[in-house]
Amino acid sequence: MERRSFLRAIGAGVGIPLTDGTIEAVALTRSRTEQYLSAGGPARGVFDAWEEAVHGHALRYASAPPLAYLRELLSDFIDLQELLEACRLPDAQKRALRLMGRLSAMVAVVVDDLGRPAESRKWMHLARRLALEIRDRELRAWTFARAGFIALHYAASLQEASRLAQAAVDTAPRRSPAATVMGHTVKSRARAALGDQRGVLRSLDLAEQAHDTAPPHEHLGLFDWTVQQAALSRGVALTTLGLTGPALSAQAAALALFDPSEWLDPQLVRLNQAALLVRRVDVEEGCRLVGSVLRDVPAEHRSPLLASWADDVIRAIPSSMIATSEAQHLLEVRHHFTPHGRPE
Repeated sequence: MERRSFLRAIGAGVGIPLTDGTIEAVALTRSRTEQYLSAGGPARGVFDAWEEAVHGHALRYASAPPLAYLRELLSDFIDLQELLEACRLPDAQKRALRLMGRLSAMVAVVVDDLGRPAESRKWMHLARRLALEIRDRELRAWTFARAGFIALHYAASLQEASRLAQAAVDTAPRRSPAATVMGHTVKSRARAALGDQRGVLRSLDLAEQAHDTAPPHEHLGLFDWTVQQAALSRGVALTTLGLTGPALSAQAAALALFDPSEWLDPQLVRLNQAALLVRRVDVEEGCRLVGSVLRDVPAEHRSPLLASWADDVIRAIPSSMIATSEAQHLLEVRHHFTPHGRPE
């Protein structure tokens, strides 16, 4: 029945029983809207499964080979793009965008590890835009904090790192202090590079206070900030300042806490130990330690991030010691350490 004539028939039919044809038209009108709502987004169970998958990705960051891990993230991101296009209702769209925001953030971190900081910044900016779109302050603050670490890698942009760290602290909600802890940690690393010992110790204290006041919560993997990661960063800052005893203590504490399945962060701790040895204690022992770390990393776990930390140690070797057998052996090992990708 044509729309207007159908409505006129309904309006004029006072006291007259509805015909089967009219009832059919009424039912069809209702069913069209119900079909729209049904197609407005996947069933709740589909999103629940996706959230479990993305959470699993976050938990695997510390142990997964970076290039294979990146492929998995991108594959799921493409699938979520298609899922988003099928979402018409706001709640379904919000859940899809939230998942895409977290995947974007993870991609940003791994791409930086693989030596592409410019592309990493673009993915982190995308994650921040998605977080802003759905008003997710927790993720938005995390993107600022993690981008602060990225600014410290390769280019060592201290001013940008400090700006991002402050943005993280200012944005983070009280119920989720991970970004606050990370923000103060980034500040400590940046201030250490400037030789500001008082500022470093103040930032480390603020990070510890924020961590201590955190409510109990489920482990969030990459989106968390653990005690061992805090010890790692404390060791880096104290090494940069040249505070040998406290730095060695922080490094030992970190290594004692890491799970054996984790590959990246424990190697960074050992490379930081080597940097301290080369600069303050025993150059030859530091060279041996770096060589050992590089040799022990399986090929699938090698990354430009690890290579860049090793190169920092090599640059710290005094010219008077570069001809020693330990230093020369280290240079040979580094020459054959071929990570996936390369720093820009």
